[in-house]
Amino acid sequence: MIQPNQICLIVKLYNNRPELLPDSNDYTGQIQFAVKDIAPNNTPVPENSKRYCPGALFEFRGNCSGFYESGHKQESGVCFFDEDPIIDYYEYGEWKKYDDFGKSIPNKYETENSVVFETFTEGQLNGTQVFMGKEPKYVQRINYYEMGALKAQIIFDNDNQITKIAYEITPNDASAGGRYKCKFISYNTNGTKAKSCTMFFDGPLDGSEILFP
Repeated sequence: MIQPNQICLIVKLYNNRPELLPDSNDYTGQIQFAVKDIAPNNTPVPENSKRYCPGALFEFRGNCSGFYESGHKQESGVCFFDEDPIIDYYEYGEWKKYDDFGKSIPNKYETENSVVFETFTEGQLNGTQVFMGKEPKYVQRINYYEMGALKAQIIFDNDNQITKIAYEITPNDASAGGRYKCKFISYNTNGTKAKSCTMFFDGPLDGSEILFP
């Protein structure tokens, strides 16, 4: 029976440190899945869940990690579960996905207002990250990353019309302006270009819409 503060299955407490050990059911000795920091769960399944009944309350939560056959980490995040997370668990919030052998892999998750599609290489965002609105369904913004660094962002309105583009995003080495600079284009409602210039801003570069002063 799972208990709070226990290290689950393939993780064992040794010398006061969690040490990854082979699952007793895995005769190859390969680490496949681990759960640690197990605690009682008080957070229900979100209302936008499609896999589980919204509002359902699992008994436990923990920090989970899955692994490829190579031993490289495949995914990690918070999971909700009842008796055995290996049999059934709910991925809560945003999970980090990792590729194996340098291959890019897709990832999809939901926020309160968006469905997000993105790609990873070597555990970092690489390529496009697309935010789609749920109601109504439209492209909200597209971010372009190069190995974890945001390089460009395109903003759309509810009719999938481009309103703003920020590209060639780099740190600002000058003393004036903000922490970052970029080339910037804005558009009128009829699609014609309204403004084109260099813009300075302070961030953050966390994937949300860039706010300019």
